[in-house]
Amino acid sequence: MTLNSYFDSVDQDNDGALDKAEFKEIVAIVCKENGTTMSEGEMEGIFSLLDKDGDGKISKLEFMQGFFAFNNPETGNEDELGFER
Repeated sequence: MTLNSYFDSVDQDNDGALDKAEFKEIVAIVCKENGTTMSEGEMEGIFSLLDKDGDGKISKLEFMQGFFAFNNPETGNEDELGFER
């Protein structure tokens, strides 16, 4: 599944952004596929970091930028997002 597919599959209201419930759903899917877990606090923290404009939703752009930062540690943002490899 591509990032766009993940995003679109949980954006239930098709508004182009993920609210907290939709974000938790995408985290659950990814964790299940990877055999990992994430606490409620970790999800909340990551949601807050990805929601750059503070509107309570993660736009597709914010989502993609966050994923890019995690996968490109030379950007220096991996630690900020709190991900561990």
